[in-house]
Amino acid sequence: MLMTYDACGGALDEAHMAEARQVFDIPPQRVEVTEHRILEARCTCGKVHRSDFPEAITATMQYGPRVQATVIYPTQHHMLPILRTIRIMRDTCGIALSPGAVVRMIHTTAGNLAPTVARIAGAVREARVAHFDETGMRVASKLHWLHAAVTQTVTWVGYMPAVARRLSTLSAFCPDSKGPLSMMAGLPIESMTAAMACATRITCGS
Repeated sequence: MLMTYDACGGALDEAHMAEARQVFDIPPQRVEVTEHRILEARCTCGKVHRSDFPEAITATMQYGPRVQATVIYPTQHHMLPILRTIRIMRDTCGIALSPGAVVRMIHTTAGNLAPTVARIAGAVREARVAHFDETGMRVASKLHWLHAAVTQTVTWVGYMPAVARRLSTLSAFCPDSKGPLSMMAGLPIESMTAAMACATRITCGS
């Protein structure tokens, strides 16, 4: 900013901020590599002493929790295919992931969330009203049923091979459920026997 007025040359000593504009942006993405090293020493008695790696460091090369979270979010929450997720990670972060690495991250996360899933299932059983529905989906090119158990506060989702009964989700929750259950109509005949066991608490919808 000029310190003198360009027309008359007068001083601009009392300048003040008249307006502000902000730009929100994302910093350049880059990979950070943290190398962990352990020390080794031999005692005068001949015994070798070694320090330990952090508990989470289990391989010579592995991906950190932020990489795993960045992979899990689009593949699981937004249903993005694995190969497209790999391309996005390569193009935006410069990380060359393999499909196997992504699958391992998904399985690891599923194991970590198992207690949470169990709590959600418990909440469905304790709910005053629960709704159950299912739809078809492909897993490894084979037909599976995608089941959903829903309350006002939680949603449980799981899948099973199409050879299993379509009412399996309802049957699993029904014996311990505390409140009324609702389900979509159109169940196969072999499922109706299981449904009748909960008939006093089922509301069917079309």
